[in-house]
Amino acid sequence: MSDTQRYPQGPGSSDVGLIVGVTGHRDLRVEELPRLRLKVRDFFLALQRDYPGLPLSLLSPLAAGADQLVTAVAMELGLRVIAVLPVPMDMYRE
Repeated sequence: MSDTQRYPQGPGSSDVGLIVGVTGHRDLRVEELPRLRLKVRDFFLALQRDYPGLPLSLLSPLAAGADQLVTAVAMELGLRVIAVLPVPMDMYRE
């Protein structure tokens, strides 16, 4: 059975897939940002390579620093991002 058959994607799929959570430091060193972004990108790409067809999502509280860095990389790769909001969405948007 192929990975695509085991991990169907698309409308009506009941598979949750793999959800990766992120939490990290807020104060990242500017000089480290390119290296960190590359490491995160490589991590996500390795998961996609090792588990083709498995839906991959990121769970992030969107805090400044590491959370936002990982979220930005995930979005660049077209991954689904699930945001954990500390307050109702209307309040968060304000």
